[in-house]
Parts: sequence; structure tokens; C-alpha cells
Amino acid sequence: MKKSLLFSIAFLPATLFAQNSVQSFFDKYEGHSGFTTVKISPKTFDLIASADLDDADMAFVKDITGLNVLVYEPGEGKSNDMADKLNAEAKTLITAGYEELLSVKEEGTDLKILAKDAGEGIVSDLLIVGKDDGEFVYVNVLGKIDVKKINSLSKSVDIKGMEHLK
Repeated sequence: MKKSLLFSIAFLPATLFAQNSVQSFFDKYEGHSGFTTVKISPKTFDLIASADLDDADMAFVKDITGLNVLVYEPGEGKSNDMADKLNAEAKTLITAGYEELLSVKEEGTDLKILAKDAGEGIVSDLLIVGKDDGEFVYVNVLGKIDVKKINSLSKSVDIKGMEHLK
């Protein structure tokens, strides 16, 4: 029992650091020029989940507790270097504690979908990070997501590479 407790305590800082790194990356660029940010609070998802939703594709919403989206688009005449910088920074900071589910690489595109394994076909904190033709995207879906329901999520968002996630 002591070993289990010590093991849990030893890994707690790493888990907290990983989540703090994810949030600090978002916070660092939120509100800056060239960035669009969207933050949906847990209360919003509570309201959606409490609604009488007949759509089976929306069933995954009940276990989502938040959503953060950060998008960088270079302005007119600006280089695509910033997207490369953001992508490299994101991969360095926020991949600790996450398992890669999908990777798409082709000319101009570098996309990764990562998550934490919560067991029994459930993932938590789904993370989409990547660049595509000078734009950078970061999407963090907080909460627990049934892997079987990710397919419906991939159909409802228009992000390059999501069609491969099934």
C-alpha cells in the first residue's frame, strides 16, 4: 500500500506539469496579434449535456469538461516561420504524458493527435497540434472521450487529418 501511495505521489507532479504545460502554452499566446482563441468553459458543456439531445453523434459531449482552441494565421505578407516555431514549441512543451494517436505529415502539413489513456477504451485530454501551409492549430478537448465516439467528432470538425482518426 505504501509503495502504491509513493508511486502515485511520485507521478503526480509529472501529471500536473503536463497539464500546466498545455494550459500555459495556450495562455502564452491568447489575445496576441495573429491568433484566434476560443475557450469553452465546463459550464457550457454542462448546459449542452443537460439539453435533450436526440443526436447520437452529440452523445460524447456529456463527458467533455472544456475546450481550448488556438489558431495562428500569418497576416498579409508575413512569413510562415511563426507556424513552424509554434509547432516546434508545442511539441516540446506539451507532449509529455500524452500518447500519440495519429500523425499526418506531408508537404506543408505536420499534424499530431495525442491523448492520455484513461483505460477501457476511454481517452482524456485529447490534443490536436499542428501546422498546415503557414497556419498553426492547437485544440485541447478536456474530459473523457470514448474512443468509439471520436469518429463522430472527426466528422463534425473540419481539420485536415481528422478523417483518419477512427
